[in-house]
Amino acid sequence: MKKLITLVAIISISIGLFGCGKQEPKIVVKKLDTTQVPLPQSLPYSSLKFPQSPPMPIPERNLAIACGAGFREELALKDIDSVCAVTILECRLIKYNYQTIDKNLENYNGPDPYGKKGVFKESQEYFLTKARVDDVYYSDIDIKKGDILDIESFTGFQPDNYVYPLQVNQRYIVPIQKFKSVNIPIMEHEKLVEGNITRQGQYTVSDYAPQIQITLHNQYLFHEDWKSLINDNTASVVNNSQPALENTRPGDVNKGVVLQPGEDPFDFYKNKMKLRQDSDFIPDLIAMVKKYKNIN
Repeated sequence: MKKLITLVAIISISIGLFGCGKQEPKIVVKKLDTTQVPLPQSLPYSSLKFPQSPPMPIPERNLAIACGAGFREELALKDIDSVCAVTILECRLIKYNYQTIDKNLENYNGPDPYGKKGVFKESQEYFLTKARVDDVYYSDIDIKKGDILDIESFTGFQPDNYVYPLQVNQRYIVPIQKFKSVNIPIMEHEKLVEGNITRQGQYTVSDYAPQIQITLHNQYLFHEDWKSLINDNTASVVNNSQPALENTRPGDVNKGVVLQPGEDPFDFYKNKMKLRQDSDFIPDLIAMVKKYKNIN
């Protein structure tokens, strides 16, 4: 066995109530001795080490995981603007409250049986995540190491999906898109009459991509449908722990690490996670991105 001395940044973040810390993180660097050994064919999820995360804020509507069973690498990477390693510094819920009118009814003077005069009250809820860029593996927008990104993720509507947001203190590799509009979307036939729909964040994570999580020992935990990232040094991660959600129902909050699989048979992550720790992982990641971005 070859012993390697690695530097691991232990991040201590002061947080406010409900995991919405606003103070800048205090970073303490310590030397840790780790012994790297070849990965077994499979290993339990509980053997992996992650930073501690505070409880997540609870959305009114549960997070819609758009990737689901239809995730494919080409969908996840085709339209992205950047692929970065990030550390999550803060996460909070934001809500946009506004009123719209149907453009077709804007000049309507007929009967108004519901007393609304064509005006509707609406709202959209998002996770607003503050992330520090640790490394940039691909980008065709102005993102560099050390940047702080404000990332918005839609919390969705579907009641039977699971809350897997990006959690404070955790490290991930994520495909990032820059919003093309400064406003949140409203229906084409609607006209804004009251409220503010200007986004607070400039970026979002790819809707089709399950994030890659980095352990404290710089191992890479990823979904098996990232097929280009699987090699002979890849281990399967077996779920032997409690479900990530207490009751797996709307409004529940993720109590464990973000990618901890739940017990529901339709959980997209259950017993489908892979682990790598070899030095070829990042070159393989970059090669995969170049392949789908048609870069030679």
